[in-house]
Amino acid sequence: MTCARIVNGTLSIAGRRTVMTAPEILAALEGEAAAKAAARKAKKAGKRAREAKAEEKKLLAAQMEQAKSAKIRAVQAAARRDMRAE
Repeated sequence: MTCARIVNGTLSIAGRRTVMTAPEILAALEGEAAAKAAARKAKKAGKRAREAKAEEKKLLAAQMEQAKSAKIRAVQAAARRDMRAE
């Protein structure tokens, strides 16, 4: 962004090409590029956070399912022991 760019000038009514190398314009362009990069970075961070939360939910659901099946196995084993004891 520190080199000259030729753009359609909005300063001219005729819309002639102008070289915009003024420090204010270059600073505005650099600021805009930095804002876009910051927005992109924030979007990626949000996506990573959502993915991490989804992974955490999957792990929690798997743990709950394991606990549920262990409880069912324990009840079934107790029922088998009771049947053998009779």
